[in-house]
Amino acid sequence: MYISSNYLCFYANILNWKSTLELNLKDVSGITREKTAKVISNAIEVRTEKGEKYFFASFVTRDKTFGIIEKIWTAARLNQVKLREKKKRNKKNSSF
Repeated sequence: MYISSNYLCFYANILNWKSTLELNLKDVSGITREKTAKVISNAIEVRTEKGEKYFFASFVTRDKTFGIIEKIWTAARLNQVKLREKKKRNKKNSSF
């Protein structure tokens, strides 16, 4: 799993079976701590605005990873709100 200020990406190559995912953080609606087998606290679920769910498991340090993802996701959402407000202000100012 890779995370940047705008994207959450995943890549796996298990027995030559490749899996990739690229999610724009602006499309993520929620992130939760989860369990595998209902008892092992080692998973994270990411949900999108479109209702998609992605389940990532086998984190050795799930809570630390979750904290980092949540912090970056929150910052991305705040930046998105600031950009919208700036566009609204610019639109108002240009109409005068």
